[in-house]
Order: sequence, then structure tokens, then C-alpha cells
Amino acid sequence: MFTFKVQKIGNQVIINEKHRYTEGEILSAYLHQDFSKLQKKYHEILKLESRVLFPFSKVSDYNEVIHKAQGFFSYIDNLIIKLPPFDKIIMSEHYRSNELYCLLSSERELFRDDGEYEDEGEVYVPQDDEMSDYDYDVDDEKDFEARYRNKIDWEISEDKEDNLLKYYDIYYVSPDDEWVIVELNKKIKKLYDMYMTTAAELLRVPNVYAKLIGEMENSQNYAETYGRFQKEQRPSQVYDRLEGAHNVMVYYEAAEMADSTSRQAFCQTNVYQGIGSFLYMELMDCIRSGNLPK
Repeated sequence: MFTFKVQKIGNQVIINEKHRYTEGEILSAYLHQDFSKLQKKYHEILKLESRVLFPFSKVSDYNEVIHKAQGFFSYIDNLIIKLPPFDKIIMSEHYRSNELYCLLSSERELFRDDGEYEDEGEVYVPQDDEMSDYDYDVDDEKDFEARYRNKIDWEISEDKEDNLLKYYDIYYVSPDDEWVIVELNKKIKKLYDMYMTTAAELLRVPNVYAKLIGEMENSQNYAETYGRFQKEQRPSQVYDRLEGAHNVMVYYEAAEMADSTSRQAFCQTNVYQGIGSFLYMELMDCIRSGNLPK
């Protein structure tokens, strides 16, 4: 999702050779984050797993499903870029996520063109409690609904703001379009899985990591506590499981120390494809060093 490089020298954590943290500092920020809203949204979008794929026949509520899914994806992006290390390595004012919209817009032949049909059907408009999920910088709700109900040209605009408001009215699907839909659905499924995995990784912080740290705070033997915690796990959700790191590239190099001598130290360097594996490795390093995050 967001790739970043981590060098570890002693208790220093260096992100992208520039941003320095102490061991456990980043994990501590996530432990203090309230993920209750994310957990609720996660279960709502989990029910849309099969419905977010492009259907082989017309479905009346596909437009609503797509906007809910993209709203959830954008919510995760906006959440992550406010947390370390992404709050320093990603410029939030220049970042806007609309990958699902772009995927669908790339196959415009599957949808109606403006002005071609009189019956334009219904367009999904988020309710009051959903407005915060959509970061469109509109003045008020009336302006939002007015812009949302106006059909916009399907061409990808250079203005990212225009790309966010699309009308997904499925056109007649012919047999010749089936291969297009199959390939499109592979991309949609990959995108959906990536965001749901990221959400689960974030939810693992309060549902697993915080509980494990709480037990270890009252323990005299971290290894025994860890072993017992693993055996007693009864996960009902994917984010209730203590899982290892995935998709991490590891190599060794010389990195510059933080002092004024410009000395270099031999260190392990990890390149992560997302935040989940980093948080797991950070937790294990803290347990091993006996420096539990607060």
C-alpha cells in the first residue's frame, strides 16, 4: 500500500534514511489511536466483498456499493496518512485516494454515456452520518448533493476533484464484454483485498497487541506470557489473530549514526509494503528488549 524503508541501529528506528524515532514510538502512536469507527466500517464493507465486483448483469444498487467501498478505502487512507511514519513521508495535502473510481472509469464502455438515455436511474447520495467518509471539500450538504446528482463526463480529468464524483450506471453487458469484466474484477478484488488487509492490520493493534502488552506488564517472564497468549487465542475475526510479518525485504547495510561524528554502523534494513508487518516487528523488538510501549 505504502512502501517505506526502515533501518534499526540500537534503539533508533530510521524511516527512509531521514526520519528518526525511538523503538516503540510509532507503535505507541497506534496504541493510542481510537479504531472503533474503523472496526464498525470494516464489518459493513466486509459484507460487500462479492458485490463490489463488476456484475455480469445489471444490478440496481451497484452504484451505491461502489461509493460505499471507495468511501471506506478513502477513510483508511486519510486515517493512515495522519499517523507515523506516513504523516512525515506523505504530503497529505497533495494526496487523494480514488483508485476504485479510476479502475471503473478506465472501462467506460460498460457504462452509459451522458445524454444517451433519458432514464438515468438513481444516484447514491450519502446520508448525514456518512458525509465525513467522503473528503470532497464541498461547502455544505446541499452543494454536495447537487454535485453528486449531476452526471459528469467519464473521461479521466486532470483535476482529481472531478474524478471523485462519478455516476456508475451499468450499461448492457454483451458476451464480448465478459473478458473485460473478468480482468476488471481481478483488479477490483486485488484493491479490495489490499484495503481490507490494511484495515485488519490496524484493528490488530487494539484487539491483539494492546492485550498482549497488558498481560506482559504484569509478567516476570515475557517468553512464558507470550507462549500462553498464543495458545489461548480464540480468534473470531481475522484481526483477532497474532500474525507474523509478510512481504518484507531484508538486507544489511551501513547507516549513518545520529551523532555529530558522521560515523556509520552496520544495520539491518527492512523494506515494508505496508504498516502491518512493521507494527508486528516493532512489537516483537520491544518485547525482546523489555521496553514495552506505553
